[in-house]
Amino acid sequence: MASKKAVLVYILEILKSETDANHTLSQEEIRSILAERYEVSVDRKTLGRHLNDLYESGDFGIQCEESAVGSDGTIRRTDFYMIHTFEDS
Repeated sequence: MASKKAVLVYILEILKSETDANHTLSQEEIRSILAERYEVSVDRKTLGRHLNDLYESGDFGIQCEESAVGSDGTIRRTDFYMIHTFEDS
């Protein structure tokens, strides 16, 4: 089983290589890629926590769609992607 740190790195790699503002991924799509590419199984709630942690850190350029769900104001985040900075090569 992959460590939590490894799973976070895999998620970042997936977002970096597979997404941009016009090409987002759902949590289920990310779970599927983790399983196929890295042979890592992560349950829905754990993946959600990892994505929220990465998003809320503000350090990785991760964006998503947010909507309020329920009367308690719980935030639902979907359609994750990474903002890419372009560099001269």
